[in-house]
Formats: sequence, C-alpha cells, structure tokens
Amino acid sequence: MKTNKEQKIPTISVIGGVGQGKSSIIEALWNTSIKVESTGNSIYKVNDDIPGRGIMTFNVKELPPVIYSLQKEWLKNESNLNELALSDVILYIVPASSFGYKQEVAFLRNLLQLDCYHNQHIVICLSKADYLLIDEESKGIGIDSITRLMQINCTLYEAFEKYVTRGSFSCDSIIPVSIPLNWNYDVIKEKLWEGIIEKVNETIYNPSAPTIVIAGKRGCGKSTTLNELWGLDLPTNKAVACTKYPMVLGVPIELDGITKFVNLVDLPGIAESLDADMQYTAFYEKYIDKASVLICLSQADTRAYKQDELFYNSLISENIITDNTQLILGINQIDLLFKTKENPDGIDLNTISVNDPLIQGKIDDYYENVYSKIFQDMPNVSRNDVCVYAALHRWNIDSLKEMIQHKINNHNKF
Repeated sequence: MKTNKEQKIPTISVIGGVGQGKSSIIEALWNTSIKVESTGNSIYKVNDDIPGRGIMTFNVKELPPVIYSLQKEWLKNESNLNELALSDVILYIVPASSFGYKQEVAFLRNLLQLDCYHNQHIVICLSKADYLLIDEESKGIGIDSITRLMQINCTLYEAFEKYVTRGSFSCDSIIPVSIPLNWNYDVIKEKLWEGIIEKVNETIYNPSAPTIVIAGKRGCGKSTTLNELWGLDLPTNKAVACTKYPMVLGVPIELDGITKFVNLVDLPGIAESLDADMQYTAFYEKYIDKASVLICLSQADTRAYKQDELFYNSLISENIITDNTQLILGINQIDLLFKTKENPDGIDLNTISVNDPLIQGKIDDYYENVYSKIFQDMPNVSRNDVCVYAALHRWNIDSLKEMIQHKINNHNKF
C-alpha cells in the first residue's frame, strides 16, 4: 500500500577506532547479510525480522577506522561526513579495554558538533566486554566484573549525554557485547531496531496532517482493527505482543468529501509488563500528545479495567490527553459475548444489531462503571463515543470508520 511519503532505505553507520572490532561485530549481528559492492566503505544489505514490523530492509555501512591521534583529518574527510549525514543510526564502537575513554569522548563530542549530525539515533557498543567479564583464574564471570561494567556504563553516559543533545540517548544506549561469549547481541539489535524505526516513523509522519492513535492492552485487536479499516497487513497474534515499537503509516481517509492522507499510529500494548511499560512510556507520550483522534480500545470479554484506568489517568494528569483530544472508546471482539458452552462458536453477528440487550449491557458496564469516571472532566466524551465492533468478522467496522472521520472533522474545528 502506498503512503503519502516515499520511504528511503534506513542506514546504520558503524564507526570506531583501529582494531576495535567493527567488522567482527557486524558479522556477529548480521551474518546472513549481503555485502554490496561499493567504493571505499563496506556496505551490507540486511533483512531483519523485527517483532511487530515484519521484515525490514536496511543498510549497514562500515566507515573507515578512526585514528584518534589524527581524528581531525577523519572529521574533515568529505566522504565520511556525507555518509554520516545520510545515516539514521550511528553505532559507535568503544572497546571495554580502553583506558579513561578520553579520546573516544573527544571524538564523539567533535563529531556531534558538525553539520553532518542531524538528530541521528546514537548507540554505543562497548566491545570486547569479555576483557572485563572473564576472570583469568576462575575463567568465570563474577559480581566484580558486572559491577565494573556498570561503572563504565555510567562513566560513559555521563561523558556523552551532555553532547548528545538531540535524538534518543540514555544509559540503555550503551551496550556491552562479547564475541567469544556470544553475549548481548539481541540487546544491541533491539536498540538499533528502535533507532531505525524511530527515524522511519519521523520520515513518514506529517506534522500538518491529522493523527489517529490507537491504544489498548495486548491482544485487544489494535493491529487487526487497523488491518480491517485500511487494508493493511500488520502482524497479529493475540497470544504474544506483536507490536514492540510504534508504527506510523500514512493512510487515506475522506474528509469533507476529499480523500486526504492522515497519520496512523499503532502503539505497543499497555500494561504488558512493568519493564515494557517503562520502555514504551516515551512512545505513548510522544504520539498521544499529537493525537487528533485517540482510540481507547478494549475487548468485550474482560472486566479488568484497572490498568487502563491508571494509564489514561496518568496521561490526563500530564496534560497529554486534553479537552482538544477527540476520543473513541472502542470495544472489539464483540462476538466473544455470545460464546457459551452450548454455543462455542457464538452466533451469526449479522443476525443482531448494536441494540442487542447483551451489547447494550456491555456498553453500560464499559462506560458507566469505568470510562465516565476516567474522562469525567472531558466535555467532549459521552456514552455516544463508545463504538462496538468485531474486527475479524468485519461486524460494525464501518461505524468505527465513520466515527473516526467525524472526530477528525470535529478536531479540525478547534
């Protein structure tokens, strides 16, 4: 499906000093990658299966090694600067065996002050971590080794964070790895994926267009809903969390009789786990704050709303959800209300309407007992904002689409 913006292939640029393991780490992370013929730098075409995104293609470029005593020449090299300017993610290799890290810090500081740095996602790989992890006498990993790595992580973060003033950077952006121990590659790949997806989302996102955001617990059918509404092919699986990262798409919608592209944002599931919620918080705040329409999705076979209540109350208290946010309170999988031991397959939904007593009772429970309390201070939220449907059966899905169009038009009037 075409969107309103053409996507370029994302690029990771790998930089580091002589003998610091750039090639070995690239091979360890993407040993099935295809090396592309190029002049000068090594370029690899990578196809990674990213959870919730499917197969994504991106380039990995190994830039010439940095000789720190001659770093000014490296930083003045036009070819190096052009490659960095075109990259989306910078993977900076720093050896765990380094002493003091002064030269590495000085290089990154100087690089980030150049015009070629334009909000790239920064990941620092602490290579050769086995140098610290493996005790020569016991050949094992002791608590002192882990403590030492944590100290290095904090030291590097404190040294770097003052210079990484743009883009996403945290303590989690500094990741130790070990080739002999085959250790921590999954962690660094996930961090690189996060950077790639962030840059792809930023490329697609149109700040002048309305934004539709869908939020809800894992398994409530967010991705399935979007697939049925716009003919997409997002990964779906109720048993596992398919969406690990936000996905921004440009989708067509009819507004005032004219078909226009709007931003569509599929968020990871709320209340997945404590660690996941902490990881996803920045995603929630970034995109819900931009929402013209926020679809708060639940599913028909649950009465557990406490986590939803905590989630939305937090966003209201932080002024991320405001009076200007047009809300839709969605209840998906309405077919589950009609499944019993006697009728394990439920009923033919085409034989009923939204006025069915069982459905109306669910709406009462959903709205009166939970959401009217959460959004009691929101003048634009009422029972009429509840939309019931069954995405997989395409039952009442058109009503949801009409409500989205109506809400966007309402938002545009503010």
